[in-house]
Order: sequence, then C-alpha cells, then structure tokens
Amino acid sequence: MTMDNSVVKKNKAKKDGGGIFNEGTMTMDNSVVKKNTAGKRGGGIFNDGGTLTLVDSVVKKNKANINGGGIFNDGGTLTLVDSVVKKNNPNNIVEVP
Repeated sequence: MTMDNSVVKKNKAKKDGGGIFNEGTMTMDNSVVKKNTAGKRGGGIFNDGGTLTLVDSVVKKNKANINGGGIFNDGGTLTLVDSVVKKNNPNNIVEVP
C-alpha cells in the first residue's frame, strides 16, 4: 500500500494500531498520522512484521495505553527518510526484534 499526501487523524483501536495497522509493505509519502489512540500498542502506527517506510511524513500527538504512542514496530522493518516522530505518548518509537 502507498499513501501519498494523506492524513490519518483521530482514529481509535481497542487493541493495536490506532491509526494504521500494517502487516504487509507500506510506504507513506508526504503524509501525517496524528491524534490517534490505541488501547494497547501503536497509537499512530502498529507495524506487525511488515515493511514500513515513511518519507517526508510526520507522526505526532498519538497515544497508546501500553507502549509505542507513535510507532510500535513488532519484528518488522522500519525506515524513516526526512520524517518526524514527535510528541507521542508514552513513547515516540518502540521496536521489538
């Protein structure tokens, strides 16, 4: 999946991936993920073993009740190119091998 010039905002998940739950290959270009909430992990994005690439994108002001407010990368590949992950609660990025 490819997202260009998109906004993912104010979504909620009971468990993981408040804004986005990725298990495949995903590229975000010039996009924003903000103010999303997850009941467990990955308030903004939960990357479940997939390949996630963010280019010129922003992940901010997301919340997870357990961990990875911005991005929770669970065994996947995460690449950030000229992107910002900030002001997420409780953590900006959590990576689990």
